[in-house]
Amino acid sequence: MGGIETQPRDGKKTEIMAPHHFYAAYVFDQAETHQQDILTLVEQAQELGYPLRYWWLSDAMDLQDSPDRLIVCVHHPSHSENAGLDLYDALKEKGIYWDELDSAVVEEYVYYGKHLNSSDDLNYPHGRRIFPDT
Repeated sequence: MGGIETQPRDGKKTEIMAPHHFYAAYVFDQAETHQQDILTLVEQAQELGYPLRYWWLSDAMDLQDSPDRLIVCVHHPSHSENAGLDLYDALKEKGIYWDELDSAVVEEYVYYGKHLNSSDDLNYPHGRRIFPDT
């Protein structure tokens, strides 16, 4: 599915971005309390071949006194109305919850997004791992 989004370059896969693709932004308040939900989201997206990136809302805007939110963004290569439904349905079937589901634009995904290949990549804005025991 997501495999068409990557093409080999010097032996490595390169993610191809396009403004007409769908970038599903799964938003989590108090990320540390959503460990299983986030880990399952990452696992399911990888199984389906979708690239992932993440960022914190504070990376994109000044929150002042508001709590920070984790955004896990999944790159779906299609702009069809069914883009991302396979992942969405798989997550719902497993009882996975998020606080909000939104869409990101390619510029947000590229500019703010940090590559997410495993739970080890998930860090708070100042570098400490969110789930140190994974």
